[in-house]
Amino acid sequence: MKNFFLIPLAIFVMNKAYSQDYKKQVKNNNQFTFELFSDLNAANKNLFLSPFSVSSALAMTYEGARNKTREEMSDILRFPKDAETINGSFKNLISETQKSTNPKFYILTVANSIWAQKDYNFLHAFFSTVKDCYDAKIEAVNFKTGEERELAREKINHWTAEKTNNKIKNLLDINTLDKDTKMVLVNAVYFLAKWDKSFNKKLTETDTFFGLPQNTKKYFMHTKNRMKYAENEHVKLLEIPYKDKRASMIILMPDTSLNYNEFTTNLTLYSYDKLYKKAEYHNVILTLPKFKLDYKNDLSKILYDAGMRRAFTNHADFSGMTCKKELRIDKIIHQTFINVDESGTEAAAATAVVMKRITSVNPSDLIKFNANHPFVFLIKENTTGSILFIGQLVN
Repeated sequence: MKNFFLIPLAIFVMNKAYSQDYKKQVKNNNQFTFELFSDLNAANKNLFLSPFSVSSALAMTYEGARNKTREEMSDILRFPKDAETINGSFKNLISETQKSTNPKFYILTVANSIWAQKDYNFLHAFFSTVKDCYDAKIEAVNFKTGEERELAREKINHWTAEKTNNKIKNLLDINTLDKDTKMVLVNAVYFLAKWDKSFNKKLTETDTFFGLPQNTKKYFMHTKNRMKYAENEHVKLLEIPYKDKRASMIILMPDTSLNYNEFTTNLTLYSYDKLYKKAEYHNVILTLPKFKLDYKNDLSKILYDAGMRRAFTNHADFSGMTCKKELRIDKIIHQTFINVDESGTEAAAATAVVMKRITSVNPSDLIKFNANHPFVFLIKENTTGSILFIGQLVN
């Protein structure tokens, strides 16, 4: 009779532990968000990233990493070293972030896939783990010949486009893959949400955006609503809610554009959290520019320079994928899209980790918040607290 109760009790304890772990991982992912933003941030350039997507794709890759390769990835990506902890954390995190989806006004989907060389000796245990914990689609393809390789590339791009409502259409360029490619691990994130209170299109008007390095003209939207607001001597923070408060856009803006570069240099998860905790509801008159951004980059050099080096070299150890030390990361392609208008926000991101065979090549007052000069913006999923996207609008 006792044994009857041991199994559900064990499951309860395990699920509770995973719940705590995923909350820790949310904090770690959010810290990586600000670190990656800092590493990629270039003065006078608009930027839009989904470190959440990067973390998710590399978490699958991390499952196959061993020894010093795994240690370096753990340090830079802020992953726990224990496999059960990180896999359980991401399993719950991916599930929790999508629970609040309502097709009428809020969609958030996270999808993973692995495209593996069909005759290569991958470990079944690796595929089993990523399928169970990351809900990854696993498909065998052929990268060896030009014709088959192009077919595989088209399949990967089609899957990514489908999962991002055709916002990420050409993740892998024609020269991304070659005959030594053995695996591509892909994460796709799609976000569509209506504002809690839509902007009136009739009030949208052209005005000056005091940007870097020069001023520009933009369409500015106007609304009045109760929103969370905080400020210190240098920075203002405004949280703009989406429907049902399931997610928010958070604007972080220095007093003037002249202080912008200093502001972003000092922006960390700690400074953001400290200011966010001070936020209280106020009646806010908001002026916000409409904008549309896209971004694409290979993040390999950024992560290599940050200290995740071994994974990209002939000394890489991904023997958790193949039992042998014969794979390395070749590229980490990251592509994003965002459109902010009167009705809401649509955003998408995809990250592809290309694995290659190792070769010799190496409330009281009325607040006026006018976002008419450079600012950083975040999109936060409120169920878990995960920062899904981070970007800056400077021109």
